[in-house]
Amino acid sequence: MKLSVILSLVGTVLCVFLAPMQSYIWNGDDSPTVILSIRSNVETFLDFGKVLFPKSAEYYVFGKLFLPVYAGILYGLYRLYAIGKIPESSNRRYRNLMILFGIAALGDSLAYWFADSWGEILRTIGFRYIEAPAILLSLISFIFLGNSIRKNDRSLGISFMLLPIFMIGSTIFFRYLPHGAILPVSIFISGLLLSSSEAPSLIRLRTSLFHLSSNRSILLLALAALACAGGMQLLERMIPISDGNGPPIKMDFRPFSTVDDALAVFTAYGQTGRLLYFWIDMVDMIFPVPLFLAVGAITFRFCAGTGLTTSLSLIPLGFLIFDILENSIILLVIFEFPNIPPIVAAFGGIITAYKLGFLSASLLLFIISLLGLGYIRVRKIRS
Repeated sequence: MKLSVILSLVGTVLCVFLAPMQSYIWNGDDSPTVILSIRSNVETFLDFGKVLFPKSAEYYVFGKLFLPVYAGILYGLYRLYAIGKIPESSNRRYRNLMILFGIAALGDSLAYWFADSWGEILRTIGFRYIEAPAILLSLISFIFLGNSIRKNDRSLGISFMLLPIFMIGSTIFFRYLPHGAILPVSIFISGLLLSSSEAPSLIRLRTSLFHLSSNRSILLLALAALACAGGMQLLERMIPISDGNGPPIKMDFRPFSTVDDALAVFTAYGQTGRLLYFWIDMVDMIFPVPLFLAVGAITFRFCAGTGLTTSLSLIPLGFLIFDILENSIILLVIFEFPNIPPIVAAFGGIITAYKLGFLSASLLLFIISLLGLGYIRVRKIRS
């Protein structure tokens, strides 16, 4: 991975994390319903911030973390232009957008970094008179840039032109600026970089998926994933539950769980159950590998046969990464029980939510690819 990809991904992850945090800090009980539903997780992180920085307001503590998001976008746009994704003919539109995001980053620095020490007036100047107008103008700039790119790359140009719609929608959803508007931009830039020559390791990975896209390889990988899933189910059934109500929902299927959830689950399991859950986690460290390879290979085969971008085959990689992260956190929770750090449990709940999102997307890709390949095969037989 090149620096542009790493910086952009760090910015995207930060933005995904910070958007609900800042929305809750700003809106409180008037926050969007979705954010209020994960209030316990958000407040755990806010309490952790107070411990680390007791003299700073929450608004500034978490607001200061947003600057790397702008850095990722700016450097990502620069690299997209350097490698030709943004054509030379769009140079003027590209430079205008870079200037606007540079101005927005300057305003963000004043609002979060300097206002904390030098007074609220800098927050007003930085956000209201510098950052917010720059973001507003960037909506228009994206449309002009997309229209210019469309002459060379129709699909990419249209994507740039549609981006302002997502920026406005995200702002309405989070009820907070700049995080709401910038999140779709950060995700978009990261996606473009991941599917470009800036991520050579992912290009090699797609080549590996191509070599695994035969019927035999996909079947063997799917069977290996099923064997792991079956082994985990067998171990789970061996967990003794004393209250007779059946086992509680596993931590693996509790998105946005908190320390209270972890304590309830592992208390119900008892010492023997926690030991068995340890071995479930060991099997679960293996499970995402064959699942990723099976889903990625069949998705690659379907996309290559239909003209879709083969980058879609890498979506299950997100499940692999977040599942292994989640399992590592659960192991830490087991070892620390009953003195589980609330911040660790809350972080684990967020990772579980991301994992389940990627798992759902992976299973959907698998079904679509399987049905699509079946349809293509039937058409060939009939013709």
